[in-house]
Amino acid sequence: MTKQMSIKSECRMVPVRFQRAIVGAPDKRYPDIDERGFNHAVPAMNGLPASAAVRGSAVSIAHNHTVEIQLVREDIDDDAVIYVTSSDESVFTVDTPMGHAPCTPGKTCNITLSSAMLFNLTPAVANLEVRYQKKDGPVIACLLVYVMPLMSVNIQPHIVAVNSSSAPGDIPSLAFGAVTQMAADIWHNAGISLSFAQTKYISITANQANMLLYSELNRVVDTAWTPNYINVYIVTALSNGTLGYGFSASAYKGFGIRHPAVFLALKSNHSGHHLDRSADIHYCANDLAHEIGHFFTLWHPTDDPMSMGLATQGWQRRDSWSMRFLMYNFNTTWRDANATPHKGNNWPDFNNFGYGTSAQDPSVAYRGAAIPLKLVRAGKAGIDGQCAIARNHIAKGFTTLYG
Repeated sequence: MTKQMSIKSECRMVPVRFQRAIVGAPDKRYPDIDERGFNHAVPAMNGLPASAAVRGSAVSIAHNHTVEIQLVREDIDDDAVIYVTSSDESVFTVDTPMGHAPCTPGKTCNITLSSAMLFNLTPAVANLEVRYQKKDGPVIACLLVYVMPLMSVNIQPHIVAVNSSSAPGDIPSLAFGAVTQMAADIWHNAGISLSFAQTKYISITANQANMLLYSELNRVVDTAWTPNYINVYIVTALSNGTLGYGFSASAYKGFGIRHPAVFLALKSNHSGHHLDRSADIHYCANDLAHEIGHFFTLWHPTDDPMSMGLATQGWQRRDSWSMRFLMYNFNTTWRDANATPHKGNNWPDFNNFGYGTSAQDPSVAYRGAAIPLKLVRAGKAGIDGQCAIARNHIAKGFTTLYG
């Protein structure tokens, strides 16, 4: 039977698509895929001009690295014979399926790619081509692959005991090695290598034991701050339920801070809601990577006016894309739980983007860890195309980066 179609400008067919290959915690072997939109460019970075409009998905992988992604047969038979090839094997090669074999039949097929070693800061680009029926058959889909040379960033961690004049504070306790490894994994495929120095232990005297007020942040940076490093301070708790701050070298003075710095809190107790994430490696690592993103001059993906209070919902997004970003503010969207088409607590299927659910509250999914390649939302500086923003900022040198 013949079907009639009226096409205004173009008709997009999606025989296959790509997605992260696992469900669970961030891992540098399994990068996020930027599949947002169908007509958006990747910004210029490190001497590489901006791309043409990307007519499909894009992914960034570190150089000299092996990753695994997943192909999904979307609008094509699950047993359709398809092959995957690299448009330029000097940029990356396809390791599996091995020997130019076809993809395994079924809804999904995992693909392993290995990237070349690059010897300057400029990324290299090639396409992963999906070919129909034979290894040199027609190309029915592409994944744009950016291979990123590694840029090393120095980080000096500080574990901070916050004492009062009348009581000693606790030494914040967490599995810091596992937290830093996961935070490094989050940034690795953007081509940014987080290099952590040996942890320093310091103490300060504040108004209240185990609680650091915003007005007391300078007591910490005045006590210990190492030049030419991102100084990260781990504390038991910050005031007003805040879980972290990231003050870049270009913005710290405007916040009244005497040195660029990152702060991370393990606990909060705000408006009757108590949180202790000391044992939650995933949560701490994601927030540490998020605050380091602020140090790279990245902002939250919000269109709303800045608000320091949750009650006004000034920073909350209601779209599914923002929550996938590492730089999103929260671990859920703020859609109405009773809105159609879904009814239920916290839109669990709407909010879950493949990173699992919180150890503190299994009804709440973890925020994603995507560092977006494409520039889809260009209304405000720093809220999208964040891979290019971070890399371009780091490339400006020590003084600009560390302050």
